[in-house]
Amino acid sequence: MTLHGKFTINDADYSPLAFDGIGVFMAFSGNGAYRNKGACGIIPNVGPLPKGKYYIVDRPKGSMANRFRAWGVDTYKSIFSYHVDHSEWFALFRDDGNIDDSTFYESVARGGFRLHPGQISEGCITLPSQSDYSRLRDALTCPHD
Repeated sequence: MTLHGKFTINDADYSPLAFDGIGVFMAFSGNGAYRNKGACGIIPNVGPLPKGKYYIVDRPKGSMANRFRAWGVDTYKSIFSYHVDHSEWFALFRDDGNIDDSTFYESVARGGFRLHPGQISEGCITLPSQSDYSRLRDALTCPHD
């Protein structure tokens, strides 16, 4: 069974991410003044996720250098700030004719979107509650009929 969700960017501090049969989770996309501002989807690195249909897939691991960098970030933040584990994140691939990690939105290249817990979003969908993220992750990874 395929799960269907909807993220409604509403220009507020938090926007609902709803999955039928799982629940509604408060989340955000984008950073600073661009957080959850739907009209700002064309602004790389700080604007929210561009409008569209996305597939939630396993996060690509990338090159050995990228894996080492992720391990370093995870270790540093887990010691000095808050727990981070990139291996528990999902990738968001936009349905734009090429199901991959990049897209063009209004002629602007965007990509690298993720679904993850935490306090920072560079266009990802971020759930500030680790327990909400864990519940959503469990639902997305368990076998469905």
